[in-house]
Amino acid sequence: MLTRWIAAAAVFTLSIPSNTFAQPVSSSEIPGERVITAINMPAMRALLASFGHTVIEEMPEQNGLTLRMPNGFEYILLLKRCDERDVCTGVLIGTLHAIPVGTTWELLNTVEGQIDLVGLYIMNDRLIMDRYIALQGGVRLDHVRHEIATLAQTVPPLLQEITQQAAQSGE
Repeated sequence: MLTRWIAAAAVFTLSIPSNTFAQPVSSSEIPGERVITAINMPAMRALLASFGHTVIEEMPEQNGLTLRMPNGFEYILLLKRCDERDVCTGVLIGTLHAIPVGTTWELLNTVEGQIDLVGLYIMNDRLIMDRYIALQGGVRLDHVRHEIATLAQTVPPLLQEITQQAAQSGE
């Protein structure tokens, strides 16, 4: 029985395409058309550097970074669904904010239902806005840039809208 399982595992491992696992690359090697199905932190750092994003803080225990875009927008990036070699098939990008006074779950549900571009929730007394990028099926590197840009374009007006509606509901 154990021999069959080992043989099956070996066949499965050998059937995985070699491009499934991320290889560290320099920022000069990253064309936007390249498709990835997984990434590790060195490759993600190179990708973000190629976008002009600056690392503000490293969070190795969460496999993450806090970054600043050239326009000043700051966000957090966490690599998710990682294997034992720290090759990951998911990327969570998001922002943390103080909860505007008067914010309710009903307000967040209403606003989230209207925009459908970011997830909204409260955790540890912070308002979180995030997007998730699943890499398993293959994602172009330009799509990663697009996802980050969408977060950066969505969060400021959305936070303003939540703050305004929360203030109005508190009056």
